[in-house]
Amino acid sequence: MNLSKNFNSEEFVVSRDHPEMAKRTIVTNLDLVKFKVMADYILQPTRNYLGQPISIISGKRSEELNAAVHNGEATNSLHLYKGIFDAAVDFWCLDHLWDAFDFIRDTFVYGELIIYVSSIKAPRFIHVALPNSKDYMQTLVQQQGKFHQWDDWAQKNLGI
Repeated sequence: MNLSKNFNSEEFVVSRDHPEMAKRTIVTNLDLVKFKVMADYILQPTRNYLGQPISIISGKRSEELNAAVHNGEATNSLHLYKGIFDAAVDFWCLDHLWDAFDFIRDTFVYGELIIYVSSIKAPRFIHVALPNSKDYMQTLVQQQGKFHQWDDWAQKNLGI
């Protein structure tokens, strides 16, 4: 099902590391609404701003898939789409992840925005979630398995 100019519902049920499990994920009508909001509100405008494709590498997950991704941890992951407003995607794009992160951070209301970076501060992918009852405008960096508040990390590591 087409959700926006460049996104369809099948892209929201993927896993880069466990594609066979992603295929078994059940999608409800409410999930489709969440996919549509995420596509229209965050992903399509970000793609338009960057002028290049965005690839979703993880969207909605089943319990089985989420356990495989997190080694049995993170049972409350927003990727499970359990709550009425719970919805998250991880994505990457070629060469412009910092630009995508800055654009989302400066433009939208979100629940979580996390950029995953390597030990040498190279961006790997972005996690973004819709606002929900638990998370509102939480901006983080994940580096070497640890989460850091964006403002603190950026000042220390980027001099911003």
